Amino acid sequence: MKKYRVLFVTPLPPPVHGSSIVSEFIKNSKLIKDEMDCQYVNLSTSRSVGEIGKFHIAKLFRFVMSYLVVLWKLLTQRYDLVYLAITVGGVGFLKDCPFVLMAKLFCKKVVVHHHNKGMSKYVDKMPYKVLYRLVYNKVKVILLSWNLFDDISTIVNKDDILICPNGLPPIVGNVSKKEDKKVPNILFLSNLIESKGVFVLLDACRIMMRENLKFSVTFVGGESKMINRDVLENAMKDRGLTSGCGVEMEYVGPKYGKDKEYYWNNADIFVLPTCFECFPLVVIEAMQHKLPIVSTDEGGIVDIVDNWNEEKLCGTGFLVHSQVLRENCCNESLGELTSEKEFEKTCAFNEIRGKETAEALSRLVKDEQLRKKMGQAGYQKYLEQLTLDKFEYNMLCCLKSALDD
Repeated sequence: MKKYRVLFVTPLPPPVHGSSIVSEFIKNSKLIKDEMDCQYVNLSTSRSVGEIGKFHIAKLFRFVMSYLVVLWKLLTQRYDLVYLAITVGGVGFLKDCPFVLMAKLFCKKVVVHHHNKGMSKYVDKMPYKVLYRLVYNKVKVILLSWNLFDDISTIVNKDDILICPNGLPPIVGNVSKKEDKKVPNILFLSNLIESKGVFVLLDACRIMMRENLKFSVTFVGGESKMINRDVLENAMKDRGLTSGCGVEMEYVGPKYGKDKEYYWNNADIFVLPTCFECFPLVVIEAMQHKLPIVSTDEGGIVDIVDNWNEEKLCGTGFLVHSQVLRENCCNESLGELTSEKEFEKTCAFNEIRGKETAEALSRLVKDEQLRKKMGQAGYQKYLEQLTLDKFEYNMLCCLKSALDD
């Protein structure tokens, strides 16, 4: 049987982030390799999370080389399809769009995979207004969820959309049984980025502390350009979240492999009060570990987490309204520049911002049986809908649909 030849132009680890992890899954998929002849060009110019957003000569060299490699491959080899994982806005889009235009210049079928969003913010601005029309004309687009379509609906036709939710491989070994603890542990596992809800969680903790609730919070993740350990610890102090306050707060930095697994297995609740998201893999990880989830109705999260239904007494977590959080965060978190004064303001305690998250967390801190019920329901949903096997099958179907168009 003839194998279709596909050129994948996509970021690969390192650094480790959602898009590169998913690309690695595709590259290693036996199901896809058995049916397609796949070649890869790595779009990653950074080699660590700390390099992202910073200028280095080495990054510029990798950037130029990726263009030359793609051009050479298109000149010398025949491809039935070109798959590209590109950024949808900002400088990232301007960097990535020439790859799409090159593929179209060589009359190749193109499918674009979106791991991010934000097109609606740029669609009326130059040069994006012109480039979007050129890039997305007669191109198939893979989205992680139909809930992300509104962001691109003015540029891409609904008929050109393919849906492929993310999925994760099973955890090696059994999920450790959580020890009964007097103080439930709340886990925040993400890089320290404001849009991920770092300050929202701290606001919620201060509100919960006033209720004399006993709990602990662990922050796991890398520092960002705007939020490092000092900024985080100062924000804790400003809210009275210090030793002796009755609430244990700990930042342990980035963790991987077995080290990260330790924190998953010691958590009772997972929280990600994000205001800018697509389809976070970390939420699926929480479901794998049978944790109840407190997150937001942002992007594709509503497809992952079943919001608790009071009438039916079912659900996998609580979803707070992301619009309230978005209205109370600084522009930097949404990819725009911000002044130091604006950032200082957003670091400060904001009761409106933290109230809904605090209510959801308080309920779970108080109710161990509810935690277990939600955690088990989430684990079951993972097994039924969000495994790596299902992702690979859906991705293969998307690639075939793009080829058949």
